[in-house]
Amino acid sequence: MEYGAQSNGNAKTLGHGLKFLIYGRTGCIGGLLGQICEAQGIPFAYGSGRLENRESLRADIATVHPTHVFNAAGATGRPHVDWCEFNKIETIRNNVIGALNIADVCREMGLPLIFYSTGCMFDYDADHPMGSGIGFTENDRSNYSGSFFSKTKGMVEDLVKNYENVCILRVRMPLFSDLSHHRNFIKKIIGYERVVNIPNSMTVLDELLPISIEMAKRNLTGIWNFTNPGVLSHNEVLEMYRDYVDPNFMWKNFSLEEQAKVLAAPRCNNELDSTKLKLEFPEILPIKESVINLQLSNTDYLWQELYNKIGWPLYRKYGHAFEAFKIIVTDPDSVLNTLTSEVKKPGPDGQEVTEVVPAVTEEVKDALVKNIRRRMTPQPLKIRADVEMKCFQFDGVLHIKEAMRQAEAAGNDDCPVKIKLVAPPLYVLTTQTLDKEQGIVTLNKAIAACTEAIEHHKGKLVVKEQPRAVSERDDKLLAEHMAKLRNDNEEVSGDEDSEEEEDTSMGEVDVENAGHGIME
Repeated sequence: MEYGAQSNGNAKTLGHGLKFLIYGRTGCIGGLLGQICEAQGIPFAYGSGRLENRESLRADIATVHPTHVFNAAGATGRPHVDWCEFNKIETIRNNVIGALNIADVCREMGLPLIFYSTGCMFDYDADHPMGSGIGFTENDRSNYSGSFFSKTKGMVEDLVKNYENVCILRVRMPLFSDLSHHRNFIKKIIGYERVVNIPNSMTVLDELLPISIEMAKRNLTGIWNFTNPGVLSHNEVLEMYRDYVDPNFMWKNFSLEEQAKVLAAPRCNNELDSTKLKLEFPEILPIKESVINLQLSNTDYLWQELYNKIGWPLYRKYGHAFEAFKIIVTDPDSVLNTLTSEVKKPGPDGQEVTEVVPAVTEEVKDALVKNIRRRMTPQPLKIRADVEMKCFQFDGVLHIKEAMRQAEAAGNDDCPVKIKLVAPPLYVLTTQTLDKEQGIVTLNKAIAACTEAIEHHKGKLVVKEQPRAVSERDDKLLAEHMAKLRNDNEEVSGDEDSEEEEDTSMGEVDVENAGHGIME
Protein backbone atom coordinates (compact mmCIF):
# COMPACT_ATOMS: atom_id res chain seq x y z
CA MET A 1 0.00 0.00 0.00
CA GLU A 2 1.31 3.46 -0.92
CA TYR A 3 0.40 6.52 1.11
CA GLY A 4 0.36 10.20 0.12
CA ALA A 5 1.25 11.70 3.49
CA GLN A 6 2.46 15.13 2.45
CA SER A 7 0.29 15.66 -0.62
CA ASN A 8 -1.26 19.05 -1.28
CA GLY A 9 -3.44 18.32 -4.26
CA ASN A 10 -1.06 15.96 -6.04
CA ALA A 11 -2.21 12.66 -4.57
CA LYS A 12 -4.01 10.39 -6.98
CA THR A 13 -7.63 9.69 -6.07
CA LEU A 14 -8.50 6.02 -5.95
CA GLY A 15 -11.34 4.95 -8.20
CA HIS A 16 -13.56 1.88 -7.96
CA GLY A 17 -13.15 -1.04 -5.62
CA LEU A 18 -13.52 0.89 -2.37
CA LYS A 19 -14.95 -0.71 0.73
CA PHE A 20 -14.87 0.92 4.15
CA LEU A 21 -14.88 -0.57 7.63
CA ILE A 22 -16.16 1.99 10.14
CA TYR A 23 -15.90 1.97 13.93
CA GLY A 24 -18.10 4.27 16.01
CA ARG A 25 -21.57 3.47 14.67
CA THR A 26 -23.42 5.05 17.62
CA GLY A 27 -21.39 8.28 17.53
CA CYS A 28 -22.29 11.30 15.44
CA ILE A 29 -19.23 11.03 13.15
CA GLY A 30 -19.58 7.27 12.62
CA GLY A 31 -23.30 7.61 11.92
CA LEU A 32 -22.79 10.46 9.47
CA LEU A 33 -20.01 8.55 7.69
CA GLY A 34 -22.45 5.72 6.97
CA GLN A 35 -24.96 8.17 5.51
CA ILE A 36 -22.31 9.74 3.28
CA CYS A 37 -21.15 6.32 2.06
CA GLU A 38 -24.73 5.40 1.20
CA ALA A 39 -25.19 8.67 -0.68
CA GLN A 40 -21.93 8.16 -2.61
CA GLY A 41 -22.61 4.48 -3.29
CA ILE A 42 -19.52 3.33 -1.38
CA PRO A 43 -19.87 -0.18 0.15
CA PHE A 44 -19.22 -0.11 3.90
CA ALA A 45 -19.76 -2.06 7.09
CA TYR A 46 -19.71 -1.14 10.75
CA GLY A 47 -17.21 -2.98 12.89
CA SER A 48 -18.62 -5.15 15.66
CA GLY A 49 -15.34 -5.78 17.48
CA ARG A 50 -14.10 -3.88 20.51
CA LEU A 51 -11.11 -1.64 19.88
CA GLU A 52 -9.27 -2.93 22.93
CA ASN A 53 -9.61 -6.51 21.61
CA ARG A 54 -7.07 -7.08 18.81
CA GLU A 55 -8.52 -10.45 17.80
CA SER A 56 -11.99 -8.98 17.29
CA LEU A 57 -10.48 -6.30 15.04
CA ARG A 58 -8.69 -8.92 12.96
CA ALA A 59 -11.94 -10.89 12.68
CA ASP A 60 -13.83 -7.81 11.42
CA ILE A 61 -11.19 -7.12 8.79
CA ALA A 62 -11.16 -10.76 7.68
CA THR A 63 -14.93 -10.69 7.31
CA VAL A 64 -15.35 -7.33 5.57
CA HIS A 65 -12.16 -7.23 3.44
CA PRO A 66 -12.03 -3.41 3.52
CA THR A 67 -9.79 -1.14 1.50
CA HIS A 68 -9.82 1.47 4.30
CA VAL A 69 -10.63 1.53 8.01
CA PHE A 70 -12.20 4.52 9.79
CA ASN A 71 -11.87 4.94 13.56
CA ALA A 72 -14.59 7.29 14.80
CA ALA A 73 -14.87 5.55 18.17
CA GLY A 74 -13.61 6.77 21.51
CA ALA A 75 -14.61 7.88 24.99
CA THR A 76 -15.78 11.50 25.08
CA GLY A 77 -18.28 11.06 27.90
CA ARG A 78 -21.93 11.89 28.34
CA PRO A 79 -23.19 14.51 28.60
CA HIS A 80 -19.65 15.89 28.23
CA VAL A 81 -15.97 15.17 28.89
CA ASP A 82 -16.30 15.51 32.66
CA TRP A 83 -17.38 11.84 32.50
CA CYS A 84 -13.78 10.93 31.71
CA GLU A 85 -12.62 12.43 35.01
CA PHE A 86 -14.61 9.78 36.91
CA ASN A 87 -14.12 6.88 34.48
CA LYS A 88 -10.40 6.96 33.79
CA ILE A 89 -9.86 3.24 33.16
CA GLU A 90 -12.62 3.09 30.54
CA THR A 91 -11.22 6.27 28.98
CA ILE A 92 -7.73 4.73 28.76
CA ARG A 93 -9.09 1.52 27.21
CA ASN A 94 -10.94 3.41 24.49
CA ASN A 95 -8.78 6.45 23.83
CA VAL A 96 -5.32 4.93 24.28
CA ILE A 97 -5.28 1.14 24.12
CA GLY A 98 -8.08 0.94 21.53
CA ALA A 99 -6.60 3.63 19.30
CA LEU A 100 -3.16 1.99 19.39
CA ASN A 101 -4.64 -1.47 18.75
CA ILE A 102 -6.52 -0.50 15.60
CA ALA A 103 -3.56 1.49 14.24
CA ASP A 104 -1.24 -1.44 14.83
CA VAL A 105 -3.62 -4.08 13.42
CA CYS A 106 -4.26 -2.00 10.30
CA ARG A 107 -0.53 -1.56 9.73
CA GLU A 108 -0.02 -5.28 10.28
CA MET A 109 -2.64 -6.04 7.62
CA GLY A 110 -1.52 -3.33 5.16
CA LEU A 111 -4.59 -1.08 5.56
CA PRO A 112 -4.81 2.72 5.74
CA LEU A 113 -6.59 4.09 8.82
CA ILE A 114 -8.49 7.36 9.09
CA PHE A 115 -8.42 8.30 12.78
CA TYR A 116 -10.85 11.01 13.94
CA SER A 117 -9.01 12.51 16.89
CA THR A 118 -9.43 15.91 18.53
CA GLY A 119 -7.99 19.39 18.56
CA CYS A 120 -8.83 19.70 22.27
CA MET A 121 -5.18 19.23 23.17
CA PHE A 122 -4.08 22.84 22.87
CA ASP A 123 -4.68 26.04 24.78
CA TYR A 124 -3.83 29.63 23.89
CA ASP A 125 -0.31 30.49 25.09
CA ALA A 126 2.38 33.14 24.67
CA ASP A 127 3.35 31.83 21.22
CA HIS A 128 -0.28 31.44 20.15
CA PRO A 129 -2.15 34.30 21.87
CA MET A 130 -5.91 34.59 21.55
CA GLY A 131 -6.97 36.89 18.72
CA SER A 132 -3.55 36.91 17.06
CA GLY A 133 -4.48 34.64 14.16
CA ILE A 134 -1.45 32.47 14.99
CA GLY A 135 -2.79 28.94 15.16
CA PHE A 136 -1.26 25.68 16.31
CA THR A 137 0.09 23.70 13.35
CA GLU A 138 0.28 19.99 12.71
CA ASN A 139 3.89 20.05 13.90
CA ASP A 140 2.95 21.34 17.35
CA ARG A 141 2.67 18.88 20.21
CA SER A 142 -0.12 19.05 22.76
CA ASN A 143 0.38 21.80 25.36
CA TYR A 144 -2.76 21.07 27.37
CA SER A 145 -3.60 18.30 29.82
CA GLY A 146 -6.11 20.09 32.03
CA SER A 147 -8.75 17.40 31.47
CA PHE A 148 -8.20 13.65 31.50
CA PHE A 149 -9.85 13.40 28.07
CA SER A 150 -7.33 15.86 26.57
CA LYS A 151 -4.46 14.15 28.36
CA THR A 152 -5.28 10.75 26.81
CA LYS A 153 -5.79 12.25 23.36
CA GLY A 154 -2.49 14.11 23.44
CA MET A 155 -0.73 10.98 24.64
CA VAL A 156 -2.14 8.72 21.94
CA GLU A 157 -1.50 11.19 19.10
CA ASP A 158 2.15 11.38 20.09
CA LEU A 159 2.33 7.59 19.65
CA VAL A 160 0.00 6.98 16.68
CA LYS A 161 1.71 9.63 14.53
CA ASN A 162 4.61 7.17 14.17
CA TYR A 163 2.39 4.82 12.14
CA GLU A 164 2.90 5.67 8.48
CA ASN A 165 -0.50 4.17 7.53
CA VAL A 166 -2.57 6.49 9.74
CA CYS A 167 -4.27 9.77 8.84
CA ILE A 168 -4.98 11.69 12.07
CA LEU A 169 -7.77 14.27 11.84
CA ARG A 170 -7.96 16.80 14.66
CA VAL A 171 -11.69 17.53 14.98
CA ARG A 172 -12.69 20.55 17.07
CA MET A 173 -16.12 21.54 18.47
CA PRO A 174 -18.09 19.71 15.74
CA LEU A 175 -21.17 21.40 14.29
CA PHE A 176 -23.65 19.82 11.88
CA SER A 177 -27.13 20.36 10.49
CA ASP A 178 -28.96 18.06 12.92
CA LEU A 179 -29.60 20.58 15.69
CA SER A 180 -31.34 17.93 17.79
CA HIS A 181 -28.22 15.75 18.14
CA HIS A 182 -26.66 15.95 21.61
CA ARG A 183 -23.13 15.90 20.14
CA ASN A 184 -23.74 19.00 18.04
CA PHE A 185 -21.84 21.95 19.53
CA ILE A 186 -24.77 24.23 18.71
CA LYS A 187 -27.21 21.91 20.48
CA LYS A 188 -24.91 21.81 23.50
CA ILE A 189 -24.48 25.54 24.02
CA ILE A 190 -28.10 26.53 23.33
CA GLY A 191 -28.98 24.23 26.20
CA TYR A 192 -26.62 25.89 28.68
CA GLU A 193 -27.92 28.60 30.97
CA ARG A 194 -24.64 30.52 30.62
CA VAL A 195 -21.68 30.23 28.23
CA VAL A 196 -18.18 31.66 28.01
CA ASN A 197 -17.33 33.78 24.99
CA ILE A 198 -13.96 32.77 23.54
CA PRO A 199 -12.91 32.37 19.87
CA ASN A 200 -12.17 28.77 18.88
CA SER A 201 -11.51 26.68 15.80
CA MET A 202 -14.47 24.50 14.83
CA THR A 203 -15.34 21.68 12.44
CA VAL A 204 -18.46 21.78 10.27
CA LEU A 205 -19.05 18.07 9.75
CA ASP A 206 -21.51 18.49 6.86
CA GLU A 207 -18.68 20.04 4.86
CA LEU A 208 -15.57 18.28 6.15
CA LEU A 209 -16.67 14.64 6.62
CA PRO A 210 -17.07 14.14 2.84
CA ILE A 211 -13.57 15.60 2.54
CA SER A 212 -12.28 12.95 4.97
CA ILE A 213 -13.60 10.30 2.59
CA GLU A 214 -11.76 12.04 -0.24
CA MET A 215 -8.64 11.99 1.91
CA ALA A 216 -9.05 8.23 2.25
CA LYS A 217 -9.38 7.90 -1.51
CA ARG A 218 -6.12 9.86 -1.88
CA ASN A 219 -4.46 7.70 0.81
CA LEU A 220 -3.36 10.80 2.72
CA THR A 221 -1.66 10.19 6.05
CA GLY A 222 -0.05 12.19 8.84
CA ILE A 223 -1.63 14.78 11.13
CA TRP A 224 -4.22 17.24 9.80
CA ASN A 225 -5.95 20.09 11.60
CA PHE A 226 -9.47 19.12 10.54
CA THR A 227 -11.19 22.48 11.04
CA ASN A 228 -12.62 25.21 8.84
CA PRO A 229 -10.31 28.23 8.44
CA GLY A 230 -10.72 30.94 11.06
CA VAL A 231 -12.35 31.02 14.47
CA LEU A 232 -15.78 31.71 15.95
CA SER A 233 -16.67 32.73 19.48
CA HIS A 234 -19.54 31.18 21.42
CA ASN A 235 -21.50 34.42 21.09
CA GLU A 236 -21.02 34.52 17.32
CA VAL A 237 -22.42 30.99 17.00
CA LEU A 238 -25.40 31.86 19.20
CA GLU A 239 -26.02 35.14 17.37
CA MET A 240 -26.23 33.24 14.07
CA TYR A 241 -28.56 30.69 15.66
CA ARG A 242 -30.78 33.54 16.84
CA ASP A 243 -30.65 35.40 13.52
CA TYR A 244 -31.26 32.37 11.28
CA VAL A 245 -33.13 29.81 13.38
CA ASP A 246 -34.79 31.12 16.55
CA PRO A 247 -35.26 34.91 16.79
CA ASN A 248 -36.50 34.57 20.39
CA PHE A 249 -33.36 32.84 21.66
CA MET A 250 -31.48 34.53 24.51
CA TRP A 251 -28.40 33.62 26.53
CA LYS A 252 -26.05 34.88 29.22
CA ASN A 253 -22.26 34.90 29.46
CA PHE A 254 -19.96 34.11 32.33
CA SER A 255 -16.19 34.10 32.85
CA LEU A 256 -13.72 31.24 32.73
CA GLU A 257 -13.35 31.54 36.49
CA GLU A 258 -17.09 31.20 36.96
CA GLN A 259 -17.19 28.29 34.50
CA ALA A 260 -14.46 26.46 36.43
CA LYS A 261 -16.68 26.39 39.50
CA VAL A 262 -19.29 24.20 37.78
CA LEU A 263 -16.96 21.86 35.84
CA ALA A 264 -15.01 18.87 37.04
CA ALA A 265 -12.20 19.74 34.61
CA PRO A 266 -11.31 22.97 32.82
CA ARG A 267 -11.77 23.34 29.05
CA CYS A 268 -9.15 24.36 26.53
CA ASN A 269 -9.55 27.11 23.93
CA ASN A 270 -7.44 27.41 20.81
CA GLU A 271 -7.04 28.25 17.16
CA LEU A 272 -5.74 25.53 14.85
CA ASP A 273 -3.95 26.51 11.66
CA SER A 274 -5.86 24.86 8.79
CA THR A 275 -3.47 26.01 6.02
CA LYS A 276 -2.39 22.46 5.21
CA LEU A 277 -5.98 21.26 4.76
CA LYS A 278 -6.94 24.36 2.77
CA LEU A 279 -4.04 23.83 0.36
CA GLU A 280 -5.18 20.25 -0.29
CA PHE A 281 -8.87 21.24 -0.54
CA PRO A 282 -9.13 24.91 -1.60
CA GLU A 283 -12.93 24.72 -1.71
CA ILE A 284 -13.24 24.59 2.10
CA LEU A 285 -15.26 27.55 3.37
CA PRO A 286 -14.19 29.86 6.21
CA ILE A 287 -15.85 28.84 9.46
CA LYS A 288 -18.35 31.73 9.64
CA GLU A 289 -19.57 31.25 6.08
CA SER A 290 -19.85 27.51 6.58
CA VAL A 291 -21.85 27.89 9.81
CA ILE A 292 -24.23 30.38 8.16
CA ASN A 293 -24.91 27.82 5.42
CA LEU A 294 -25.44 25.23 8.14
CA GLN A 295 -27.92 27.39 10.03
CA LEU A 296 -29.79 28.29 6.84
CA SER A 297 -30.39 24.59 6.15
CA ASN A 298 -32.61 24.61 9.25
CA THR A 299 -34.68 27.65 8.31
CA ASP A 300 -36.89 26.62 5.38
CA TYR A 301 -39.95 26.91 7.56
CA LEU A 302 -38.92 30.40 8.73
CA TRP A 303 -38.42 31.73 5.19
CA GLN A 304 -41.79 30.38 4.06
CA GLU A 305 -43.47 32.00 7.05
CA LEU A 306 -41.77 35.35 6.37
CA TYR A 307 -42.77 35.29 2.71
CA ASN A 308 -46.38 34.43 3.54
CA LYS A 309 -46.73 37.02 6.30
CA ILE A 310 -44.50 39.83 5.00
CA GLY A 311 -43.03 39.36 1.53
CA TRP A 312 -46.14 38.64 -0.54
CA PRO A 313 -48.37 41.18 1.29
CA LEU A 314 -45.77 43.90 0.60
CA TYR A 315 -45.70 42.96 -3.10
CA ARG A 316 -49.48 43.23 -3.27
CA LYS A 317 -49.61 46.59 -1.46
CA TYR A 318 -46.56 48.37 -2.93
CA GLY A 319 -46.18 46.65 -6.30
CA HIS A 320 -42.70 45.48 -5.26
CA ALA A 321 -41.24 44.76 -1.83
CA PHE A 322 -38.26 46.96 -2.69
CA GLU A 323 -40.53 50.03 -2.55
CA ALA A 324 -41.63 49.05 0.94
CA PHE A 325 -38.05 48.44 2.01
CA LYS A 326 -37.12 52.02 1.06
CA ILE A 327 -39.79 53.27 3.46
CA ILE A 328 -38.78 50.83 6.20
CA VAL A 329 -35.29 52.33 6.28
CA THR A 330 -36.66 55.57 7.81
CA ASP A 331 -40.15 54.64 9.05
CA PRO A 332 -40.47 50.89 9.69
CA ASP A 333 -43.61 51.07 11.85
CA SER A 334 -45.68 52.66 9.07
CA VAL A 335 -45.10 49.55 6.95
CA LEU A 336 -44.65 46.61 9.29
CA ASN A 337 -47.32 47.54 11.86
CA THR A 338 -49.98 47.35 9.14
CA LEU A 339 -49.24 43.70 8.46
CA THR A 340 -51.44 41.20 10.26
CA SER A 341 -52.26 37.53 10.13
CA GLU A 342 -55.18 35.45 11.24
CA VAL A 343 -54.88 32.69 13.80
CA LYS A 344 -57.57 30.29 14.88
CA LYS A 345 -58.00 29.47 18.55
CA PRO A 346 -60.73 28.12 20.85
CA GLY A 347 -63.21 30.74 22.03
CA PRO A 348 -64.81 31.09 25.48
CA ASP A 349 -67.62 28.75 24.43
CA GLY A 350 -65.23 26.17 23.03
CA GLN A 351 -65.96 27.12 19.44
CA GLU A 352 -63.06 27.99 17.12
CA VAL A 353 -62.66 31.72 16.56
CA THR A 354 -60.39 33.75 14.30
CA GLU A 355 -58.17 36.39 15.88
CA VAL A 356 -56.19 39.03 14.00
CA VAL A 357 -52.65 39.41 15.37
CA PRO A 358 -49.46 41.20 14.23
CA ALA A 359 -47.80 39.32 11.38
CA VAL A 360 -44.47 39.02 13.22
CA THR A 361 -43.16 39.36 16.74
CA GLU A 362 -41.24 42.41 17.88
CA GLU A 363 -38.03 40.37 17.87
CA VAL A 364 -38.50 39.31 14.23
CA LYS A 365 -39.46 42.85 13.27
CA ASP A 366 -36.32 44.27 14.89
CA ALA A 367 -34.16 41.69 13.08
CA LEU A 368 -35.83 42.52 9.74
CA VAL A 369 -35.43 46.27 10.18
CA LYS A 370 -31.79 45.89 11.14
CA ASN A 371 -31.07 43.72 8.09
CA ILE A 372 -33.06 45.92 5.67
CA ARG A 373 -31.34 49.08 6.88
CA ARG A 374 -27.94 47.46 6.50
CA ARG A 375 -28.67 46.33 2.96
CA MET A 376 -30.63 49.38 1.79
CA THR A 377 -28.45 52.17 3.14
CA PRO A 378 -26.45 53.41 0.15
CA GLN A 379 -22.68 53.26 0.36
CA PRO A 380 -20.61 56.20 -0.92
CA LEU A 381 -18.83 55.76 -4.23
CA LYS A 382 -15.25 56.85 -4.76
CA ILE A 383 -14.71 58.88 -7.95
CA ARG A 384 -11.17 59.34 -9.22
CA ALA A 385 -9.36 61.14 -12.03
CA ASP A 386 -5.66 60.88 -12.97
CA VAL A 387 -3.80 63.92 -14.31
CA GLU A 388 -0.27 65.00 -15.16
CA MET A 389 0.70 68.51 -14.08
CA LYS A 390 3.96 70.35 -14.85
CA CYS A 391 5.27 73.89 -14.39
CA PHE A 392 8.88 74.79 -15.27
CA GLN A 393 8.64 78.47 -14.32
CA PHE A 394 10.48 79.99 -11.38
CA ASP A 395 8.58 78.94 -8.21
CA GLY A 396 6.93 76.21 -10.28
CA VAL A 397 6.41 74.05 -7.19
CA LEU A 398 4.52 76.85 -5.48
CA HIS A 399 2.35 77.35 -8.57
CA ILE A 400 1.51 73.63 -8.60
CA LYS A 401 0.55 73.77 -4.91
CA GLU A 402 -1.70 76.75 -5.61
CA ALA A 403 -3.36 74.85 -8.49
CA MET A 404 -3.95 71.92 -6.14
CA ARG A 405 -5.64 74.26 -3.64
CA GLN A 406 -7.89 75.59 -6.40
CA ALA A 407 -8.87 72.03 -7.32
CA GLU A 408 -9.84 71.18 -3.74
CA ALA A 409 -11.75 74.46 -3.43
CA ALA A 410 -14.02 73.28 -6.26
CA GLY A 411 -15.46 70.58 -3.98
CA ASN A 412 -18.41 70.95 -1.62
CA ASP A 413 -19.85 69.30 1.49
CA ASP A 414 -21.52 66.54 -0.56
CA CYS A 415 -18.47 65.98 -2.77
CA PRO A 416 -15.25 67.05 -1.04
CA VAL A 417 -12.30 66.97 -3.44
CA LYS A 418 -8.81 65.77 -2.56
CA ILE A 419 -5.75 65.90 -4.83
CA LYS A 420 -2.66 63.86 -4.08
CA LEU A 421 0.75 63.46 -5.65
CA VAL A 422 1.54 59.96 -6.85
CA ALA A 423 4.95 60.73 -8.34
CA PRO A 424 5.87 63.78 -10.42
CA PRO A 425 4.17 64.64 -12.67
CA LEU A 426 1.24 62.28 -11.84
CA TYR A 427 -1.56 63.38 -9.49
CA VAL A 428 -4.92 61.86 -8.58
CA LEU A 429 -8.11 63.73 -7.73
CA THR A 430 -10.72 61.91 -5.66
CA THR A 431 -14.11 62.47 -4.09
CA GLN A 432 -16.66 60.32 -2.29
CA THR A 433 -20.36 60.72 -2.93
CA LEU A 434 -23.68 58.91 -2.95
CA ASP A 435 -24.45 60.36 -6.39
CA LYS A 436 -22.09 59.10 -9.07
CA GLU A 437 -23.04 61.74 -11.66
CA GLN A 438 -22.64 64.56 -9.15
CA GLY A 439 -19.22 63.21 -8.21
CA ILE A 440 -18.06 63.14 -11.84
CA VAL A 441 -19.33 66.69 -12.45
CA THR A 442 -17.55 67.94 -9.32
CA LEU A 443 -14.24 66.35 -10.31
CA ASN A 444 -14.51 67.87 -13.80
CA LYS A 445 -14.97 71.29 -12.19
CA ALA A 446 -11.94 70.64 -9.98
CA ILE A 447 -9.84 69.68 -13.02
CA ALA A 448 -10.96 72.84 -14.82
CA ALA A 449 -10.04 75.04 -11.83
CA CYS A 450 -6.66 73.31 -11.51
CA THR A 451 -6.00 73.69 -15.25
CA GLU A 452 -6.83 77.39 -15.20
CA ALA A 453 -4.56 78.03 -12.21
CA ILE A 454 -1.54 76.18 -13.59
CA GLU A 455 -1.87 77.59 -17.13
CA HIS A 456 -1.95 81.10 -15.65
CA HIS A 457 1.69 80.44 -14.72
CA LYS A 458 2.50 78.85 -18.09
CA GLY A 459 2.24 75.34 -16.72
CA LYS A 460 0.38 72.43 -18.28
CA LEU A 461 -2.18 69.88 -17.12
CA VAL A 462 -3.07 66.74 -19.10
CA VAL A 463 -5.94 64.45 -18.09
CA LYS A 464 -4.67 60.85 -18.22
CA GLU A 465 -7.85 59.19 -16.87
CA GLN A 466 -11.24 60.90 -16.90
CA PRO A 467 -13.29 60.93 -13.66
CA ARG A 468 -14.85 57.51 -13.04
CA ALA A 469 -16.04 55.32 -10.17
CA VAL A 470 -13.30 53.10 -8.77
CA SER A 471 -13.35 49.98 -6.63
CA GLU A 472 -11.33 48.87 -3.63
CA ARG A 473 -9.19 46.87 -6.04
CA ASP A 474 -8.37 50.05 -7.98
CA ASP A 475 -7.38 51.76 -4.74
CA LYS A 476 -5.21 48.81 -3.82
CA LEU A 477 -3.47 48.88 -7.21
CA LEU A 478 -2.86 52.61 -6.84
CA ALA A 479 -1.40 52.12 -3.36
CA GLU A 480 0.89 49.37 -4.67
CA HIS A 481 1.98 51.60 -7.55
CA MET A 482 2.76 54.47 -5.16
CA ALA A 483 4.72 52.14 -2.90
CA LYS A 484 6.73 50.89 -5.87
CA LEU A 485 7.54 54.43 -6.95
CA ARG A 486 8.63 55.32 -3.43
CA ASN A 487 10.91 52.30 -3.35
CA ASP A 488 12.36 53.17 -6.74
CA ASN A 489 13.16 56.68 -5.53
CA GLU A 490 14.88 55.53 -2.35
CA GLU A 491 18.69 55.58 -2.35
CA VAL A 492 20.31 52.22 -2.76
CA SER A 493 23.85 51.08 -2.14
CA GLY A 494 26.08 52.79 -4.69
CA ASP A 495 23.95 55.94 -5.01
CA GLU A 496 25.81 57.86 -2.30
CA ASP A 497 29.10 59.68 -2.94
CA SER A 498 32.24 57.96 -1.72
CA GLU A 499 34.29 60.30 0.43
CA GLU A 500 37.22 57.92 0.19
CA GLU A 501 37.15 58.03 -3.60
CA GLU A 502 36.97 61.80 -3.59
CA ASP A 503 39.94 62.03 -1.25
CA THR A 504 41.94 59.59 -3.33
CA SER A 505 41.31 61.30 -6.64
CA MET A 506 41.81 64.89 -5.50
CA GLY A 507 44.61 64.44 -2.98
CA GLU A 508 45.46 67.03 -0.34
CA VAL A 509 46.68 70.46 -1.42
CA ASP A 510 49.13 72.49 0.67
CA VAL A 511 47.89 75.88 -0.38
CA GLU A 512 50.79 77.85 1.08
CA ASN A 513 53.52 75.62 -0.31
CA ALA A 514 51.68 75.21 -3.54
CA GLY A 515 51.55 78.97 -3.84
CA HIS A 516 55.26 79.38 -3.26
CA GLY A 517 55.98 76.69 -5.79
CA ILE A 518 53.89 78.42 -8.39
CA MET A 519 55.47 81.79 -7.75
CA GLU A 520 58.85 80.28 -8.17
